Amino acid sequence: MNIVNGTPVNFTFGSTAMVITNITGALYQGLDFKKNSNRTLVKDQSGNRVASAHSDQFQSLTIKWVVTGASMAAALTNAALNEMGSYVVITACATIPELVTALKWEVVGASLPATNDSVKEITLEVELAAGIQTFPATA
Repeated sequence: MNIVNGTPVNFTFGSTAMVITNITGALYQGLDFKKNSNRTLVKDQSGNRVASAHSDQFQSLTIKWVVTGASMAAALTNAALNEMGSYVVITACATIPELVTALKWEVVGASLPATNDSVKEITLEVELAAGIQTFPATA
């Protein structure tokens, strides 16, 4: 058990504090959550800012986890990267509850670096935009 003295602080999260559909064998290590938009500045004739407009607001999240499994075969299977354009749903996150939403997070990047002196750690980049929630219809 960790001992913390002094002012209460919110540690980022424990390794079991998130639940994400489509991801198994994850020992979560870290995340980076951002709120983004395209910003348009309007300036007067002197070059001073007089207005600011934000459009295309979306959230982005980078999740890192160490791959695990009940066996080595399972750990190898769990190391498969999510496909670009696929979706994940975060169903629990105790320390950042706003990540839990009925909306789907779109996978926009994934990496799995491998070395001979470390464990496999997947980095998954996802974005959440209310207007992008389903696969397009095919003809």
